[in-house]
Amino acid sequence: MKRLLPFFALGFGASFLLDRKKKKRSARKLESPPATPESPNDDERLDIRIYVFEATWCAVCARTKPALLEVSKSHPNIPFQFVDFDEERDLAIQFNITALPTVIAMVDGKEVERIEGKGSASQYEQMALGAANIASGAIPLPASPEGEKKKLPPG
Repeated sequence: MKRLLPFFALGFGASFLLDRKKKKRSARKLESPPATPESPNDDERLDIRIYVFEATWCAVCARTKPALLEVSKSHPNIPFQFVDFDEERDLAIQFNITALPTVIAMVDGKEVERIEGKGSASQYEQMALGAANIASGAIPLPASPEGEKKKLPPG
């Protein structure tokens, strides 16, 4: 309970700074998606990825994970990467994760959609379809708001 006190007293962001028991961890390099020969114009497609930030202690994460796994199975060409919030704190800070679970759709290294907290299977399905449409060129890649660019870590 002592460890949770800063979380509630000072807010979510401050809990990162007050957790001195954990060793400082470097941001993990995120893998590139495997090449898929199914699409004839893969050279024209943009890179698409969906990141799911979750934690083992998060009950909402446990309830939404089956829906996310189902959506990932229905879209085998879209890599879903599940990121453990507690083990990848630096990455969570880089992506400005303020709620769990957080699902982020990235196309060509830019964030195109984010769902924070509990989402439904239909919301995750629409996110995957929207990102796929942007990657295929059916919908133009949105400009980053106010010049803010969310880029993937190198690698």
